[in-house]
Amino acid sequence: MTDWYWKEADELEKQEKWYEAKNYMYLEWKNDQKDLKKFIRLSFLCWYVVVEWGCIETTDLLHEEYENLLKELTIHGFRKYSDQPDFLWTFGYMISMFPYYFGEHEEWENIGKEMLAKAYHLRPSDLISKMVYLGILDSSKLDNDTAYKKACLEVSPILSLTFRGEGAFQRYFKEVLEFNTDYFR
Repeated sequence: MTDWYWKEADELEKQEKWYEAKNYMYLEWKNDQKDLKKFIRLSFLCWYVVVEWGCIETTDLLHEEYENLLKELTIHGFRKYSDQPDFLWTFGYMISMFPYYFGEHEEWENIGKEMLAKAYHLRPSDLISKMVYLGILDSSKLDNDTAYKKACLEVSPILSLTFRGEGAFQRYFKEVLEFNTDYFR
């Protein structure tokens, strides 16, 4: 289980200092490009700013800067991390939720779903990737999907530990996944 906590980045994101957080994470990742957590956190921040544009304070930000960096990081991720479950489930989630930020909608939505499936099959014991994978399959059947319901209930006790910290990444996934787990309680 990956520890997503990153003290300095979490503090900047908590204060909604998106530009400073991006610059800090980018420099930290550039100095250690093998650190997958730094790569994912930077990528998620770009995705988050792009998809939450208009809902968060973006007065001093350039949308294109975050969108372009996200696309650049996505290409890098496919080249370097395409066999890493954490890359697959996080990017698979981001891509399947908002595929049009990555390219042609239908094509990228399928790529995202394939990534989620691959993450789950590479690490079937990972409850987070299992829940995200099962949840994206067919949302119209979720009420009756006992495997998804079971995954949600299994994830519930580990959310706070898995997503400890106050960064945008942790807050987002705790909120989204808790909502789904609460639905089945």
